[in-house]
Amino acid sequence: MLRVWARQKTHRRLLSEEYFVLLAAAFFYLNQGIYLYAIMGNGGTGGADLNAYSLAQFDRYSKYILADEISFVLSITFVKLSILLFYRHIFTLRNFRQVNWVLLGTVTCWGIIALFVVIFQCLPVHGLWSMEMKLTGQVTCLNSPKMIFGFEITNVLIDVTILIPSVFMVQRLQLYPVKRASLSIIFLLGLFVCITCGFRAHYIWDPATGKARSVPASMDWTAVEQASAIVCACLPTYGPLFSNISHLIAGLKAWYLSLRSTLQRISRGSSDSKTKNLTSHSGHSVKSYSDCSQMEMGPMQETAQEAV
Repeated sequence: MLRVWARQKTHRRLLSEEYFVLLAAAFFYLNQGIYLYAIMGNGGTGGADLNAYSLAQFDRYSKYILADEISFVLSITFVKLSILLFYRHIFTLRNFRQVNWVLLGTVTCWGIIALFVVIFQCLPVHGLWSMEMKLTGQVTCLNSPKMIFGFEITNVLIDVTILIPSVFMVQRLQLYPVKRASLSIIFLLGLFVCITCGFRAHYIWDPATGKARSVPASMDWTAVEQASAIVCACLPTYGPLFSNISHLIAGLKAWYLSLRSTLQRISRGSSDSKTKNLTSHSGHSVKSYSDCSQMEMGPMQETAQEAV
């Protein structure tokens, strides 16, 4: 919503990248809603250990996981497409745009393939959420943790491939070094998404056992990965939101300087007034002392003359 607000402050219409990031956010919230409902909803698991599930609970859990994985793939894919479309509007170099087209095609194909693999990871498809079919050998499934681990590896590679050209282009912009460095840091924050991918991959698959190290931890890092990806995609567009803040800071600074100058003038005026009063009082005291001396010396002089 902040990105849409920033776009409206510039009085410009929403572009395709805004619609894609809104779709990514919608699927992210759907993903989290499904996860919470799987735990707390009607017939939910209550967060119990997988080994403690009944057959009915496991079947429902498998359906929720499938919906969760589908929404995750769509959310991450739409984020990547939004970033690449945003780059097309700010970097107009012909060679960069050619690379950008290749990346757009790569991300689109990656998303379609990942979605296809998630949906058809078991044959027949409905065998994914039927524990009875799995126990009787009526269904053939991929190793889900291993599949998601491979998904995360390709995910990180694509993220790095998206980041490198953008940072290279920022270095070529005619900007002050400080501003160029700050823009580079904003774009490089996407590396945090790569780190979250690594943590998710760590918890989702253990090569020694062929199973997930921790399903709850992997689900938590799934949420962090999606949220950080959406935030990093939106950060470069938040500039208009801070334009008024810079004017406010400048106004406060001018007000402070004016107030300080006024206080200094008042202080100097007060000091000058005290100095004048002190000088006037000193002069009056000297004059009074002189008059008193003359008055005292008069009778003494007369007495001296009489004695003579």
